[in-house]
Amino acid sequence: MDEPLPTQDTTITEPGTGLRRWQVEVEECEGIVEELDLRGRLVVVTEDCWGLAELVCSELERRGAGAVRLSLELLHKKFTEENDGGRRILRADPSSPGQIAEAAQAILNSGNFGGMIHLAPTHLAGHEWTTGDADTTGAVVMQGLFGLLKHFDSPPEQW
Repeated sequence: MDEPLPTQDTTITEPGTGLRRWQVEVEECEGIVEELDLRGRLVVVTEDCWGLAELVCSELERRGAGAVRLSLELLHKKFTEENDGGRRILRADPSSPGQIAEAAQAILNSGNFGGMIHLAPTHLAGHEWTTGDADTTGAVVMQGLFGLLKHFDSPPEQW
């Protein structure tokens, strides 16, 4: 007996479902010679599947910045904070506005937020990569990242 195909969640892919579309435009600009000084500032580095996030965090700390890793994990049950070998790691489901708000609050409560480095724009940590769901998972990651950026750019009462 053939089993029915699983239904696909269309909240990300179907127009008119209440999801806002964000667009980023990249324009050429002249470079600057000055170095970006992040000493004493906290930088959030999104988790990747190649181990680069920890290397970037270590380099940021070597240069005097604070660093925390952010792991975006689809279907993560609740926002969590962990410590792995002295590294603070935040875990959140990017499709959960509540978890994204908690992650943003945890970052802002750490003080002196300096910025974010996103290393894996189309892949979720802990999520198997397949061609069929690449567009959906990439969209979910970007939705979560824009949600975080929105929190960093607005007062908490607007969340």
